[in-house]
Amino acid sequence: MKIGIIGAGAIGKTYGELLKRAGHEVMLSSRNPENIEAGNYQIGTVTEAAAFGEVVIIAVNYPTVDNAIAQMKNHLDGKLVIDTTNPLYSDENGNLKQLIEEDEVAGVIMQQKIPKARVAKAFTTLWTGYVEQYSNVLEPSLIMTYAVDEERDEQVVTELIKDSGLIPFKVGTVAQSRPLDPGSPLWNVKLTPEQAREKLRVFRTTKA
Repeated sequence: MKIGIIGAGAIGKTYGELLKRAGHEVMLSSRNPENIEAGNYQIGTVTEAAAFGEVVIIAVNYPTVDNAIAQMKNHLDGKLVIDTTNPLYSDENGNLKQLIEEDEVAGVIMQQKIPKARVAKAFTTLWTGYVEQYSNVLEPSLIMTYAVDEERDEQVVTELIKDSGLIPFKVGTVAQSRPLDPGSPLWNVKLTPEQAREKLRVFRTTKA
């Protein structure tokens, strides 16, 4: 597949390399593409990457999401967009602050921002350092959670997770994707499928 990645930070670069290695065509982009280090991918502007990708992965810092969407214009219409963003902000002291309300769901907010795209959530709950260390296409050991609405998109998302050397673990639809947001016991921890199932059960029981 042709994959346009919006954002050239740790998430964008890590999955750009993994997906390119798996045989996909990848274009990595940022607001300043001239500053992106050369790698096993094409480099372009945000607009170019959105136009290039059959699938678009949004991997920017959350406070810049609206700016990135504005640059993508109509290039997301009808496409599968995988949202990897976390609704967090790091203040001047390095403290992380939540940018959405406790009862809000980041994936639903993204759907509202780009209503003509088909939004899925993935590649958001695992530190890239863990991914680099444990990614293994032949013998994956760690899960990557995801949420998706349509069956055709689920096939793509699970393929890309497997191509990244991780085990797909579905939490539900995008509306049910609160377990992928910060503060969830599934967020940013190394988990096997069995561990994830138990943590998800407890989380949903607690929130019920």
